[in-house]
Amino acid sequence: MNTAYIRKLERLYRRVRTPLVKFVFPMMLLIWPLIKFNQGVDVSDSTYSLGNYLFPEGVQDMWLISTYLSNALGYVLVRLPFGDTLIGINIYTGLIVSGTALMCYYGLKKDFTPPVVFMGEMLAINFCWIPGGILYNYLSYFVLTLGALLLYRGITREDDRFLAAAGVVLGLNVFVRIPNLTQMSLILVLWYSVYFVKVHGRKKGMEDNESSSVLRRTIYCILGYAIGAGIPLCIISAVKGTDSLFNMVTGLSGISGTDDSYSVFSMLTDTLHAYFRSVKYAGIMLAVVFCGTLMLAVYRKSEVLKWFKRLIYIGVLALMLRFLWGRGMFTFRYYEDYTSMFEWGMLVLFMAWIAGIVVVAGGRYNLLVSALAAINLVILFITPLGSNNYTCQNLNNLFIVMPFTLYVVGGWMYRGTHRFRLEGVLYGCNFPWMSMVLMIAVMVVIQSTGFHMNFVFRDGMDGTPRDTLYRNVYTTEANATALTGLEEAVKNSGADEAIYWGNCPGLSYLFRLKPAISSSWPDLDSYPVDSFREELLKIKENDMDKLLLICRKGAPTAINGAEKEALLMDFVEVYRLDVAYENEAYIVYSRKKLEK
Repeated sequence: MNTAYIRKLERLYRRVRTPLVKFVFPMMLLIWPLIKFNQGVDVSDSTYSLGNYLFPEGVQDMWLISTYLSNALGYVLVRLPFGDTLIGINIYTGLIVSGTALMCYYGLKKDFTPPVVFMGEMLAINFCWIPGGILYNYLSYFVLTLGALLLYRGITREDDRFLAAAGVVLGLNVFVRIPNLTQMSLILVLWYSVYFVKVHGRKKGMEDNESSSVLRRTIYCILGYAIGAGIPLCIISAVKGTDSLFNMVTGLSGISGTDDSYSVFSMLTDTLHAYFRSVKYAGIMLAVVFCGTLMLAVYRKSEVLKWFKRLIYIGVLALMLRFLWGRGMFTFRYYEDYTSMFEWGMLVLFMAWIAGIVVVAGGRYNLLVSALAAINLVILFITPLGSNNYTCQNLNNLFIVMPFTLYVVGGWMYRGTHRFRLEGVLYGCNFPWMSMVLMIAVMVVIQSTGFHMNFVFRDGMDGTPRDTLYRNVYTTEANATALTGLEEAVKNSGADEAIYWGNCPGLSYLFRLKPAISSSWPDLDSYPVDSFREELLKIKENDMDKLLLICRKGAPTAINGAEKEALLMDFVEVYRLDVAYENEAYIVYSRKKLEK
């Protein structure tokens, strides 16, 4: 990149630095997660947890306790002013994403370049795809980010108070979501930092700490962690009893028996499969860089020929993009699914792994960058654990990973201390790889921004425009019509409980209608058939007059769905339920006819 051009940009940045860093960047990070606050009405994942927050007394101990702090926060949010509206809850939950990005921005901008940190946070927000109402995800990332930043401060400032605070925060995160137990592996970052100072400290002007400090710092972290995990543990034991904790543990351990995708082996293999699936695209790009390097190395005396060959290489990059688009690596249908951004996000993850390993293994960087690199590697490894979403969880949790990756890879391209140049190895080596990295960066910005601005989880993903209002939120006309008709029928029924079937648990939140069993989403594979049978049998004859069975048409069948559906139809027959209302999307069974 032209040095004179870079210096002009630097001078311009210094003129506008203060208002950008203090006002513009934070305001954009606050607003950017909220731009779709009035878009999309989904009755499955997006509103499932909201129903649990509204009716916590009916939720199984396993789910209530394993995500206890998430449910506690959700309980508060749905009862705040406007928390009972889709727009209100979208704003409240979106602010958690804003808070995570702002926390990273303020936590890292003093040690790293503020525009780089800001751009990293904007891109991290772009890749967020999970509905905001699922708090055990975004609250986990918020608390993990806070804990990681406290750990980072404790290491770089050599302050044990920060280490203890990091332990408390990460301990609390266990009861945001039980799989967050894996986050205790961040202690490896502390041990690595002590090793770093011991090995590289002298030449970097740092103290060679005595080995006793390792034990002291570890104890601070462990004590903090025990306090953080112990507080909610004591509260749960007092409120729900110790038996509920045992039921939670046995219930979670039994999930893999009904849903193989939640086994530890499956989580690891699925994550590796996602990397192996995407490595072919990275391989194509590396092959193009290699061939471009060879082309530029041949006959290098003519300046005109050098630029001509560079133009040819840029043309090859354009052809490569067309080839990858044609092979389905990405699309421009941002509303449709994750294809528009997923593989570009995977390339970011590959770069993040490479940047982290190079920094940790090389010893050329100071403690600030090295500690953040170690944190980056741990986050990359542990984030997918506890989920069956491949590496999609990684893409949803790039708040620390993205700015770190931009800083390190940008440093390799820039003219600073850590620039990466191969002119001494082979003439022409720099232009091909730097152009490829810039192309990837541009495509990551375009595709992730298009995705963030257009995609809404399970609403209009087939390309149908969201141009109709339902409760002041834009959705497709068909969805709005079906929900409006169903809502009127349910309101006129006088029912106070319902069984939901067909991936529509969010109706309990929308209609304020309590689930008649312990799950508003019984068709999930993680909800055992035996539990469904037992809970249906517990429903009494005199409860049937104010109970509805609401079924969504065309919902995909789960692995054990046929067996559960047979139980449900037996239930309809035994209690003599009839079709009381029907529209294009839903069927309602009841003992009396319902009016629209």
